[in-house]
Amino acid sequence: MTGSTRTYGQKCGLAASLDLLGERWTLLIVRELARGPKRFGDLLGGLNGIGTNLLSTRLKTLEAAGVVKAVTLPAPAEVPAYDLGERGRSLLPILEELALWGFELLDTDLEGVKTRAAWAAMT
Repeated sequence: MTGSTRTYGQKCGLAASLDLLGERWTLLIVRELARGPKRFGDLLGGLNGIGTNLLSTRLKTLEAAGVVKAVTLPAPAEVPAYDLGERGRSLLPILEELALWGFELLDTDLEGVKTRAAWAAMT
């Protein structure tokens, strides 16, 4: 089963992974949830530029695949939120390595570029 309407159509583990995770914003949603459960609005705030419809679509796809799960935050909040499922947690070491690999690609000129300490410390 794929997470998107587009597929590489290849019987290959990497292609199947990209069918689910290769859409824009998907891995950044996982990054946002790496530090714990978040409400929809908190996810939206951490993903500057994503629309509410797209975030909803990505979350539904990831939830169907077991990467993300709907949860209720404990009291006193007791509000709906999202957290990583078992499949999502298994991605964390991979994403940490990918993030380290990507640090070498960062431009030293950060003018106009958003940054957050949480993005550098995924877990």
